Amino acid sequence: MMNFKKDVYLFTTENICGYIKELDLDGKTLLTLGSSLDQAYNALLMGADRVDVFDINVNVEKFHKLKSNLILTHPREELFTEVMHTGFTDDTYPSDRKSAFIDNLYLQSDDNYEVLRNRLLENRIGFINGSIFDIGDNLDSKTYDRMILSNVIQYLEMYSINTDKYKVLKNMFETLKDHLNEEGIIQLLYYFNTYLINGYNNYDDFFDGYNLDKILDVLSEDDRDSFKLIEFSNDYVGKDAAVLYKKR
Repeated sequence: MMNFKKDVYLFTTENICGYIKELDLDGKTLLTLGSSLDQAYNALLMGADRVDVFDINVNVEKFHKLKSNLILTHPREELFTEVMHTGFTDDTYPSDRKSAFIDNLYLQSDDNYEVLRNRLLENRIGFINGSIFDIGDNLDSKTYDRMILSNVIQYLEMYSINTDKYKVLKNMFETLKDHLNEEGIIQLLYYFNTYLINGYNNYDDFFDGYNLDKILDVLSEDDRDSFKLIEFSNDYVGKDAAVLYKKR
């Protein structure tokens, strides 16, 4: 099993292209989970002004230095192989080059790749180490226009042992809203297949983090209009989905 405090994904495991244009990132400030860094890199490509990468993993910043250097020094067509051969982690998932190119806008054309290179040179990425479920301890007075949480909520059980998991979730969400600017958007949930949306899966320990109806009951306070479910194709079978929240 992956050690989330040490291991990184070399490339994203989700279809970032499926939801990132919905975030309207041009000129916006962004707080995002790290690991593969692909959320941050695609955000820069889409025009984000400043990106803070928040992750419990102490190695994410080191991986950024390695991966960004490879982007700056190697052609787009060579990047996947070069990253996979770094030996940075024993976890080489995803191992499919095709998936990496489908899921990342910055790998889909030489023009996009060049835009990302130029934006990486502007040093627009910062790092904050800590758990997303204790995020209030680390943000001080910072606020953001957009936030990307990937699928971290589906690991709620892991971070709420011997406590009320939904209270932990509610506290995290309220803290995020305190640091979200008006009209700000949070990519709150990611489902790797739409059949998981209401918890119908074999992962009993992740059940509560997948149950969309329960999560919205806890978070929405009868304001479900602020939440939006979008579905999009994945690169295997079926559709993936993301839930977006907009602060009104």
